Amino acid sequence: FNIPYFAPPTTSPTVSSQPSLSHYPTNECIQLDIELQFDTFPDESSWMVIEGSFNDDGSFDGEGIIAQSPFYDPTNYTDAKEEISVCLPGEGVYSFAMRDSSYDGMCCSFGNGGFVISMQGSTIAQGGQFQDYDMITFSVPFLPTPSISPSVSTKPSSSLSPTEDCSRIFISILFDAYPSEVRWIVAEAYGDIGENIVAESPLYDNTNAGSTVTETICLKDGLYVFTISDGAGDGICCSNFGEGRYEVLFLGDTNQTLAEGGDYGYFESTTFLLPYMVLPTSTPSVSPQPTSSISPTSSCVWIEVIINFDANPFD
Repeated sequence: FNIPYFAPPTTSPTVSSQPSLSHYPTNECIQLDIELQFDTFPDESSWMVIEGSFNDDGSFDGEGIIAQSPFYDPTNYTDAKEEISVCLPGEGVYSFAMRDSSYDGMCCSFGNGGFVISMQGSTIAQGGQFQDYDMITFSVPFLPTPSISPSVSTKPSSSLSPTEDCSRIFISILFDAYPSEVRWIVAEAYGDIGENIVAESPLYDNTNAGSTVTETICLKDGLYVFTISDGAGDGICCSNFGEGRYEVLFLGDTNQTLAEGGDYGYFESTTFLLPYMVLPTSTPSVSPQPTSSISPTSSCVWIEVIINFDANPFD
């Protein structure tokens, strides 16, 4: 069928007692834009837009479907981009769900996939690192969260809370020839990898090749992990595709490097603690015989070690 829909003329001028077949018989249409960057297995990915909200387990009652994805054939969509526009019927509450049938999300095990949903140029949500699904509920009209900066950005602020005291973290990336392969996240260092994400990169385009992008985020005190990945497994340096590099700085009275590199293969992670403290360079008097006691004494500082295993913890 075609939109707009024109019913064939009938021989009778009488009006049908049946309602219009159109689910939304008004001309009002509010456009929701969906941008997808697939990983190596696009046939595992699907999305849906509904009226109302999903249940906590990702299910819903089956009514109010606005739009849903087709089957994405790996022949045409592997590591490819897709842009979709969905017509929302009017003001109200809607939900978007992105699913992955293999429980590894769209990033970063088999490529740097991800999604961005926006309305009238304002980003509603973006992501890529999840397990079986990621759900976002939003209202129309959509009102973007005001930024603490007077300049308008198409990306949401990465600050956890711009009104609270926080540490400023500066991220700089010099791309190689393929920025679309690069993603980064900052997550709390607890739980499974991909959970508790507090900031993440947008979907970079290869038009940024050879250029530098920067981002400043604001984080509360805590333990964090910065992870940068490359979908092709060759990092951003030093293959035949450029001399890229990245740097993560703590912005204080003096800027301190938290992480840096470029030649990292598929991914590289660095853990850091906030508030950041510069270690003393002078050597205090230390006993030549360190204590071997593991019992908690007043001179003991406990160190917590967190390990997120993959599928093969024995190696």
